[in-house]
Amino acid sequence: MQLVPVTARARSPLRAAWLHVLVPLAAGAWVYLVARPAGLRVFGWVEGLGLAQSLARVRDASHPIAVGLPEWLVFSLPHALWVYAFAWLISALWDHRATRESVHWLLVAPALGVGWELGQRVGVVPGTFDWLDLVLALAATLLALKRPLTPLLPVKAR
Repeated sequence: MQLVPVTARARSPLRAAWLHVLVPLAAGAWVYLVARPAGLRVFGWVEGLGLAQSLARVRDASHPIAVGLPEWLVFSLPHALWVYAFAWLISALWDHRATRESVHWLLVAPALGVGWELGQRVGVVPGTFDWLDLVLALAATLLALKRPLTPLLPVKAR
């Protein structure tokens, strides 16, 4: 087996994945873990992993920042960032192209992101429905899927 050096071209998709997937997920997780109320289910998972004391120190150190964050950022943005990262990742797996084969996969992230919020509206999914969550999930989807969707638009709309 021959080792091939990583070229700039090969690193480019990794940089894009870092920017469009890992950074939004990390930012959303930070907001969720630092600024959200500690009674949420995720904090039980953190405790189960033995990380409760570490997270408590991070929350204490971040408290001056967290208390100043606007409500929409604390309660709506993490969901939109997750939807964006997931939609962008699926789009990247399909080379950012909308084809007969890819279109169903490209719709998975928006279906989950929007479906989750609509499920809260009708009471089949736990949580509180919020119009802003729905709007931000749709906006995140459109941003993440801009590359595959642009060729489908009429020329005047581009």
